[in-house]
Amino acid sequence: MAKLSVLILAKNEEKFISACIDSVKDFADEVLVIDDFSTDNTAAICKNLGARVIQRALNGDWGSQQDFSVKQAACDWIFIIDADERVTPELAEEIKKILRGDDKNFAYRVARLSYFWGQPLKHGGWFPDYVTRLLPKAGTYVTGLVHQKICHQCKEVDLPKSKYLVHYP
Repeated sequence: MAKLSVLILAKNEEKFISACIDSVKDFADEVLVIDDFSTDNTAAICKNLGARVIQRALNGDWGSQQDFSVKQAACDWIFIIDADERVTPELAEEIKKILRGDDKNFAYRVARLSYFWGQPLKHGGWFPDYVTRLLPKAGTYVTGLVHQKICHQCKEVDLPKSKYLVHYP
């Protein structure tokens, strides 16, 4: 099975980071957290959960920070997740299936289900909110300050919306 690095950008995420990391442990060979010099226990929590933590200032450039994380990844595949997101068990199984196939011609877009006031937002264009998150590291880079763009040479494939990320914005 192909090896996968999970990439997380974080700053003061001590309330959320454990659940995020726990949701990817089943398929991640590496969890890499790029910490923007958190003033809470984020970095310590990540290290205690087995993540590799690199501290680096965001400096208002989200795309550059994500690009840095891609370059630091140790594995051939990357999965990008935000600290306020969780991988469902169904999505975890789909990711493992993709890694077993190890076809680096594809990048995978994942449906994201956002919650607001404890309720899932399934109407009004909120679901499925597809985002590119699983792809080969080789040839991947990220541009953009706030609204980053993940650039790659792969054909994009949408995973079934029944295999989604949960997002708690």
